[in-house]
Amino acid sequence: MQRPALLRGASKFDGGVTPVERSVVPSSGAAARGSDPKKEDGDEKFVVVQAGVLEAPKSALASMGVSLRETKTRLAIYGTSTSTANTANTTVIPVEPANSSEFSALSGLFAECKVHGGRLHYTVSASAGNVAQFSVFAFDPMNSTALSGVANGVEYSQFDLRGLNPDTALASPTPVAQKGYYTFHFKVLKGSARSSSAATVFQSEWSATTDASDTYGFLKPYVPALGAGVTTTIVYVLELDISFRSRY
Repeated sequence: MQRPALLRGASKFDGGVTPVERSVVPSSGAAARGSDPKKEDGDEKFVVVQAGVLEAPKSALASMGVSLRETKTRLAIYGTSTSTANTANTTVIPVEPANSSEFSALSGLFAECKVHGGRLHYTVSASAGNVAQFSVFAFDPMNSTALSGVANGVEYSQFDLRGLNPDTALASPTPVAQKGYYTFHFKVLKGSARSSSAATVFQSEWSATTDASDTYGFLKPYVPALGAGVTTTIVYVLELDISFRSRY
């Protein structure tokens, strides 16, 4: 049987190996199959070990101060918002991973998470009306105050402006996109966007999975009022690109 290679800086004794580096990638990870073990962030070190060299339980790894590789995935959040009659639709959608039904299971496995950005897939419909209008979605990294108008939304660095053409017969705006819905791509800011009044709002930072109130910004629509007795409805799926780090 071929003996496993020594870890970098390891020493021989009793035919075994002693790891010097404390951070490892588990043998089942991608790095164990030959991928680059270096992280893009550069904030953690990883040492590749061959299968069978180190098969310690998680409790033992935790006592050694071992940090496992990050996991990147997607979470989806479904929602709707309907305005009152002849009133603008100005709901505010928080970018909160905990609002996903799958988050509770992941929070039991990982200690921290970080949202990189995502996509908002949405449609807008009206109960009646035949006046062409604009609607807008904007991404605000910090403030949860609703938009005051379409022009206000366009003032943001990340926004999605759409032309709506409510048709009396169809009772809904004609979709611009071929698939019948719009998609707004957004990214969280690089660096902090904290303020004393929004202590749980993060940007390109890690937050604890145990804190369900942690937020990575706000998606703000503005669909104008379309006339007496007319309501508007937004139906959306918020898709988040998110990373998790293990508690071990």
